[in-house]
Amino acid sequence: MIMNLSDKVVLITGGTGEIGKIIGLSLLENGARIIVNYYRNEEKKNISEMYFSKYQGNYFFIKADISDKSEVNKLMIVAEKVFGPIDILINCAAISENSPFLYTDIDIMNKVININLFGTLLTIKYFIKLRLNKKIKIINIGSRRGREGIVYNTCYSCSKSGLIGLTKSVASELRELDISISLIYPPSIPSSINKNSRRNNMEINIFKKQIIYMCSDVFFNKQGAIYQLEGDKYISDT
Repeated sequence: MIMNLSDKVVLITGGTGEIGKIIGLSLLENGARIIVNYYRNEEKKNISEMYFSKYQGNYFFIKADISDKSEVNKLMIVAEKVFGPIDILINCAAISENSPFLYTDIDIMNKVININLFGTLLTIKYFIKLRLNKKIKIINIGSRRGREGIVYNTCYSCSKSGLIGLTKSVASELRELDISISLIYPPSIPSSINKNSRRNNMEINIFKKQIIYMCSDVFFNKQGAIYQLEGDKYISDT
């Protein structure tokens, strides 16, 4: 799907992760300019730069810890100086613990919740305050694990479940503002096991098309819709 997003400036948190790169490249291919937020991992940042290199001048990286309110505030201020006002915020930043619940270190638990849930809450809060009374979009990247749960990823599942409540609550409380806020479940990322899976590749392409659609002027949802893939298309709960 090719749509003209040349008038769109998009901030992607966690933009150097696998889902973030897929989203970022899809937006660049459709003309958008993107601000890519990352934290600590310079290697991932360098790989992402190579991934986006065809679109020099249309992307910019900003390092910030989204679980720190002062860094989030600075992120928003700096981001607006790069390409101008931000139209769309895509919350993609997330980490997971991959360990048995009873033996997961408390510090690891805090880190997962702080980045995945509290960090997303902060970016939404500061983005809305920055662009108050403007027409804006927020797209939260959820996970089916937040709906169904999974062993050894209890904190991750908890944080992703929290994003559903966050999305719905913000939509309900700020209904009078011109804000589109929604959540989408991404497909599984290709691994050494499923990298050649035709179904997996198809789901990624459907996801890319849905993201582009949600970033276009055609889409605007103020109801906190949750989008999940069923068959060969995304459907919402509203």
